[in-house]
Amino acid sequence: MKLATLSLALALALIANPIYAENGTAAETTIGHGGETPTVTNKAIEEKADVVIVGGGGAGLSAALAAAQNGLSVIVVEKNDFLGGDTFISNGCFNAVDPEGQAGMEMTDTQLKIIKSILEEKPRSELQAKLIETLKEQFEAYQKAGYKGLFDSPELHALQSWKAGDYKGNLELVYQLATYAPEMRKILASLGIKWTEPPTEVVGALYPRSHQDVNFESGKRYANALLGEIKAKKYPVTFMLSTKAEDLIDEGGRIVGVNAKGPEGKQYVLLGSKGVVLTSGGFGANVEMRTHYDTVWGHKLDETIKTTNLPSNTGDGIKMAEKAGAQLQDMGYIQLLSTADPVTGSTNNKIMESTNIYVNKLGNRFVNALEKNKSDLAKAVLAQPDHLLFVIGTDRSLIKDKDGRTPYGFLVEDLVQQHRAYKANSLEELASQLGMNPDNLKITVEKWNKFCETQKGDEFGRTSCDEENILSSPPFYASPMSPAVNYTMGGVLINKEAQVLSTSGKPIPGLYAAGEVTGGIHGAYRVICNGVPDALVYGRIAGQSVAKEK
Repeated sequence: MKLATLSLALALALIANPIYAENGTAAETTIGHGGETPTVTNKAIEEKADVVIVGGGGAGLSAALAAAQNGLSVIVVEKNDFLGGDTFISNGCFNAVDPEGQAGMEMTDTQLKIIKSILEEKPRSELQAKLIETLKEQFEAYQKAGYKGLFDSPELHALQSWKAGDYKGNLELVYQLATYAPEMRKILASLGIKWTEPPTEVVGALYPRSHQDVNFESGKRYANALLGEIKAKKYPVTFMLSTKAEDLIDEGGRIVGVNAKGPEGKQYVLLGSKGVVLTSGGFGANVEMRTHYDTVWGHKLDETIKTTNLPSNTGDGIKMAEKAGAQLQDMGYIQLLSTADPVTGSTNNKIMESTNIYVNKLGNRFVNALEKNKSDLAKAVLAQPDHLLFVIGTDRSLIKDKDGRTPYGFLVEDLVQQHRAYKANSLEELASQLGMNPDNLKITVEKWNKFCETQKGDEFGRTSCDEENILSSPPFYASPMSPAVNYTMGGVLINKEAQVLSTSGKPIPGLYAAGEVTGGIHGAYRVICNGVPDALVYGRIAGQSVAKEK
């Protein structure tokens, strides 16, 4: 990716109030009472705290808050000149069981079939058998009580997620995620997050347990909420921005800190008496690592495939941990998002729900947009000319507020003027703007509308179509989209306490990890809306666990 493109992507991602620590881009920034007077040792500046956290994204901020709440002083070293990481630029959808929010929702036949299929599975492990038995008891009690609301439980969430990951993940970790996610949702609410109610089922999330902040700025608001609590309580947390961790410091088999490089090449030795927490994200922006490890996409994830991640997601923590003897897990599983900006890889050109009709450059449909397996959907898009799809809709399907702004804060009309979206008064005009065969597009739309009206006979196996998806009257809109690397499921292997495990399977003393830097949780596929709760839940667990370190 060219530097100009990277700068554009970053500028677009951070256009609405990026979150900085105090004093903005200063390399050494203290919030609260954190940080001791630095000392110079062999030209390197030495700083000490109870724990050093590598990465200031959602997992890092969650870990920092938890560690500080448990009485630790913290140094957070962040490669970027801002905080929030990929959590900040995500849509922030958050899967969690929510009995109160789900009480007003009725069970559908499809949801009943989902539960039945889970209950009928032949157990592959002792834990799966135990969870299935618990789920069976829960569901029988639900039916006996004559309850009318939507049935859900952490056991169902865990079993669904594990199955979606092709049973490759660690079910124990998946179950802990599903169990702790509701608690994390309540913690965020206590920090000021206002959740939309009832929860929804985001495409690819498998069940109606997806939550978002009411202001459509979920990821940014989570990061701001965690940072705001640190600042408000004056916790001893020091943020070092524009500073890259380069190596873990191993002292007699125990991780005691990191070597880091700040602005202008300034060297730091950052020591944590309790240990180090890696929360540095995945490797979605590292083309070399993508092509080397990939086992899903035929090693074709080269520089022509963009990423929705920040450019800083280059697998630094994974490489440091591997060098220190950490075991890596599931590195070949890389997830693509089909609906990203073809130029930048970002998701902020979105103006319509992804449930609308998808067509290729020829004006033809080629896939069911509601395909449950997002990898199959991405493969279908990659098989199209120029890896392009166009989401087509009308005014009724636009996602905008009363001022005409999208969830990312952009005016729809501005995106049209920038040719990041298209608008036309007829299908012929729209086809002309997109360089598409107008006859093909008209025939495609006629078939689509007929399916939407009858809800039957879709040639690509789609089973439903909402009224706002019908393309009945102008103006018509189109969003060009292309697959981009969205999530890397592989990383360092951890246990339930977020301790990093060595190649022998034993915890590496003093080393913890959380978020996308870890592997073994999602398996072959990360269920949509499981990523953010994973980062925040395991970040919190890591912060609590390191506080117990002797």
